[in-house]
Amino acid sequence: MSEINVNLTKQHFHSKVFKSYIDYVEKNYPHINMNMIIENAGLNRKYLEAGVGWVSIEFNAKFVEQLHKHIDDEDFEFKVGRDSFNKQILGPVFYLLKNILTLEEIYNNIWNFVKHFNKVVEFKLLEKKAGFVKVKIAIIEDGLTPQEIQLLRETLNIITRNAVGYYSGFSKIKNLPDSKVISVKKSENEYNLEIKYSLEKAKFFSGLLLPFIFAGCLFFIVDHFTSNIFYSILSGVLVYFSLRIISLQSRQSELLEGSHQTEDTLNKMDKQYRSLVETKIELQRKLLESEAINEITNSLIQTSSVEEILKLAADKLTSILSFDRVLILLHDEKREFLEVRAFSLKESSLSSKFQSFKLPINIDSSDATKVSNIYRYGNSVLIEDVKKHLASLFSPESHDLLSTSGSKSFIGVPIKASNDSHGVLLADTFYTDRVLTKDDLSLLTLAAQQMAIALEKQIAQNDTIEAYIELGEQAKSYSRFVPFEIINLLGSKTVKDINIKAGRELKMTIVFCDIRGFTTLSERMTPSEAVSFLNSYFSSLAPIIKKHNGIIDKFLGDGIMALFLDPDEAFKACIEFQKSLGKYNATHRTGGARDAIKTGMGVHFGKVLLGAVGYEDRLSISVVSDAVNLTSRLDGLTKKFGIDVVCSEEAYREAKNKADFRLIARMQVDGRLEYSNIYEFYGHLNEQEKDARRQSSAIIEKIVYSQERKENILHELQFNEVQGADPVI
Repeated sequence: MSEINVNLTKQHFHSKVFKSYIDYVEKNYPHINMNMIIENAGLNRKYLEAGVGWVSIEFNAKFVEQLHKHIDDEDFEFKVGRDSFNKQILGPVFYLLKNILTLEEIYNNIWNFVKHFNKVVEFKLLEKKAGFVKVKIAIIEDGLTPQEIQLLRETLNIITRNAVGYYSGFSKIKNLPDSKVISVKKSENEYNLEIKYSLEKAKFFSGLLLPFIFAGCLFFIVDHFTSNIFYSILSGVLVYFSLRIISLQSRQSELLEGSHQTEDTLNKMDKQYRSLVETKIELQRKLLESEAINEITNSLIQTSSVEEILKLAADKLTSILSFDRVLILLHDEKREFLEVRAFSLKESSLSSKFQSFKLPINIDSSDATKVSNIYRYGNSVLIEDVKKHLASLFSPESHDLLSTSGSKSFIGVPIKASNDSHGVLLADTFYTDRVLTKDDLSLLTLAAQQMAIALEKQIAQNDTIEAYIELGEQAKSYSRFVPFEIINLLGSKTVKDINIKAGRELKMTIVFCDIRGFTTLSERMTPSEAVSFLNSYFSSLAPIIKKHNGIIDKFLGDGIMALFLDPDEAFKACIEFQKSLGKYNATHRTGGARDAIKTGMGVHFGKVLLGAVGYEDRLSISVVSDAVNLTSRLDGLTKKFGIDVVCSEEAYREAKNKADFRLIARMQVDGRLEYSNIYEFYGHLNEQEKDARRQSSAIIEKIVYSQERKENILHELQFNEVQGADPVI
């Protein structure tokens, strides 16, 4: 039992008020756990039922909130108020007076009686006349905090609905037609009740009793004073009325006999009515249970992990379906044990035990109540009275488990949606004396099925995510060997989508890059040193190509072949590549035998054919074109001319900024019949070096056109003379 929170026992509402709620709910909603509702509101049932204490506005608000989580009935407070007119709540004295007082007297005075049940809401008589009463219900703010006033305002409509039912109930106990009670909201602090009721008629026997006694007295007087003529006349009159009374009483007997027959008919109707009410209550209970399962199902659908599904299910089963404790066990990966994965219970000692609890699955036993057998065979278990059941158990494991848990009533169901069982769902009563029934078993079975569906959905989703991640990792791994950008240019998403009979022709910029004198350099290295050097070189400089939206088609020994859709991006890549090479040399090629390296780069723009080349068992996705061969030869010219970057006339024409180019040759490149202009691109040089190039460009251009039909070697010698450098042959 929870401790009393003294902050919730302020003298605002008398605890007797809540007795009517407890009686009504347990009569009409037997599945609702009132003990838990009261404790969730902050007090306990024993304190309320004592009927001598007080509770605060805060408790009243929490109590109403807890009730409305389980009861969805707009007339709930009205019905509670209407049924609350009884001896236990009002007290025996007033309950006795209701048989003596007329309905008019009750309505004219009951408002004054109600004030004894609370100290924060005023009931005041505003108007009264035959068959009509008006009563004011208003908040008494004196001594309340702003928070308490606000809470009271939020619940004043509930208090008013309860009062409407309360005032409506008086006619019922007087066996008169129902009173018509209307509530009118005047402000957030005040309501008016307008009550119209039937006027009560005086009972026949009670009305005649006093005159009859009076007549007897007069007969006694007449007996002693017969000489008086007045009394003689009066005696005659009284005799007449006495005879009349006897006649009327005879008629009353006939009416009473008819009323007994009517009463039998009413009793039969009452039984039928009660049967209908019980059916309605049962249907309402089923509806509430269905809504509870729907709420659990909707909550499970919105979860994002297995652990969240389990924790939410455990909490919902205790809060919505009113099981005292819930335990969820799932099998491990090897299906050797059932492990506790989630629970909802208050005992800290049991919590620590269950966190490490493991139950072997494959234990030979014919005990159907064993948790492992619930999992293995998919059979549900209902033990209505655990104490009686313990005496019949022959399995020590089950006996110890139930004894340790302290369960009073127990249910176990498999968590199973298809043929595959995931685990076991256990629920019991511990704090309350509620006996679990077959209805509870059906509810828990349905909840376990919904949980299994949610688990299977989440597991499938997790498997899909893992598969997606694995595919991503594989794709990332493949991309180290296969240029996926070229696959995309071919109009395919993956390697398997490529049509080996199809190709695609595009105009692209091709860049060849290789290390000058690598053959000589590699002769001084071991094979492992050579591979290590190349990987270091490529790791430092190759990413520059990707940075400028280039595609590395392949590595050719010490060389790189790259493709660019945008010619300007190709030239930007050349600039950064050459500048980064200087930084690479400063970091990796200093001292000892590590001479600085230089790279030559050839650039050409032209048509290329993309496609898969090879045969069905071995394909290479690559570029096929004479433009590729031309670019390779342009790369070779960098060594002959002693420069870094050489480009074709087609690439020069595509460049937007032509400031950093100069014509260096007009020659017949191997593989072509016509003569082509050959340009040096020097955008990566410093300003002093660029100025030197610009100053010599006119002289070189003159030599180029004068030597147009001479052998290339002669032109190269003249070019080197203009440059002021030794020929590089």
